[in-house]
Amino acid sequence: MNRVILSASTDETILAVTRQHKLVDLEIEQQINTEIVGCIYKGVVKNIVPAVDGIFVDIGIGKNAFLRRKDLLNEKRFPTEGSPILAQVIKSDTDMKGALITEKISMFGKYAVTLSGTGYIGVSKKIRQESVRKRLKEIGKEICAEHMGLIIRTAAENADMDEFRKD
Repeated sequence: MNRVILSASTDETILAVTRQHKLVDLEIEQQINTEIVGCIYKGVVKNIVPAVDGIFVDIGIGKNAFLRRKDLLNEKRFPTEGSPILAQVIKSDTDMKGALITEKISMFGKYAVTLSGTGYIGVSKKIRQESVRKRLKEIGKEICAEHMGLIIRTAAENADMDEFRKD
């Protein structure tokens, strides 16, 4: 007896064929995410344009991305042409312009949002109990690397150190 088994979701489609209860064919098709906002790239500085107070960076997606001075980790110092740069896309490219990027990288987790280039530790305003806010700030200070910050989310109210580390 032959069976065709199909599982489809927004992320992937799986098709399996069995014969006599044995798998004879398996096809997996994953949807390609074309959205680049939030993606982090290692690029190369292509040219510096003082007139627009910014930098064009090749991040390997076609058009060079644009990095404004205010989105540099150190606004006082432009990188040099040819130097590598780590940046996060904050606005997708269009037909006319490349993507807009920032060196101020942030990543979202269940309990916190990490912020590069800052030592700021903040706690959600929805957490009102001062002892809980203080405990969460202490955890944040302990787990953050140098030049990293955190915004601790409301979901972290009852989280412990291990849960933060895993997140």
